[in-house]
Amino acid sequence: MILNKDFQIIEETLFPEAIYNSYVFFVNSDELYISRDYQMLYGQSEDYMTFELFKLIDEK
Repeated sequence: MILNKDFQIIEETLFPEAIYNSYVFFVNSDELYISRDYQMLYGQSEDYMTFELFKLIDEK
């Protein structure tokens, strides 16, 4: 869910099931990184964490 400064909903989306862990994320400048470390993804190393960059694009 994306909110504006007045906490009004701008947009909502659903993530693909069993890929992202939306409880683990961080924000850097204007960028959002969400963890791809999900317990159902086999073959991932426990030695590091994987994040995917999500950029918010203003279509106006």
